[in-house]
Amino acid sequence: MLHSILHHDLHLADALALPLPVPPTNVLIIFIREPVPGRVKTRLAASVGAERACAIYMAMAEHVVRHVQSDGWTTLLYVDDADGVASVESWLGLSPRIQRGVTLGERLATAVAEHESARVVVVGTDAPDVDAAIVAEAFTALDDNHVVLGPAYDGGYYLIGLQCPLPEVFEGIDWSTDRVLLQTVQAAVSAGATITILGPLRDVDVEEDLRSYVAEKHHTSFGRILESYLGGNSS
Repeated sequence: MLHSILHHDLHLADALALPLPVPPTNVLIIFIREPVPGRVKTRLAASVGAERACAIYMAMAEHVVRHVQSDGWTTLLYVDDADGVASVESWLGLSPRIQRGVTLGERLATAVAEHESARVVVVGTDAPDVDAAIVAEAFTALDDNHVVLGPAYDGGYYLIGLQCPLPEVFEGIDWSTDRVLLQTVQAAVSAGATITILGPLRDVDVEEDLRSYVAEKHHTSFGRILESYLGGNSS
């Protein structure tokens, strides 16, 4: 009897000594550009002017970066050009990595692949309302799904999250068109991935988007900030 009890206790001790499962690492990537007039928000600049479009870009980027950070994940900036690293670090206070690749799809796939042992969520700065609550919802969705997408009203997406690298979802996409979301969903399904879709948000890409956003959010402090950029066009 004593031998049996001791034998059981030894097995119990061995079980208790086993390492506990390690929670998955969560990485949030923010794609960003150096704020240079004429290089950012070019579609918006066509109607409001390059300087004003750049100021709007900076306001939105600062707003998004401030509101998506959390202790629940590591936040990393990825800048589109090596020449912009110092400028972006000085501007936002975070040391950025460099996007690598020719097309947007290549740059997204490469950034995700750099964190192959982590769950990765990627956002840009075009949707001012993306925040930590939405990012947290995305990471929760990745508990049970391979891919999570945050659709934008213009047919693109403001967020994509992946359980692990899945380059197929970035291939064959007609970027900057209203087909981006649909093509990404089709690519994920073809790869055998399960998908969750979050609630839609508005991207601000052109003046009409800006005016629509301000009309919806004029009661918020950030809505009033963007409203201050409306008025007569500036070249």
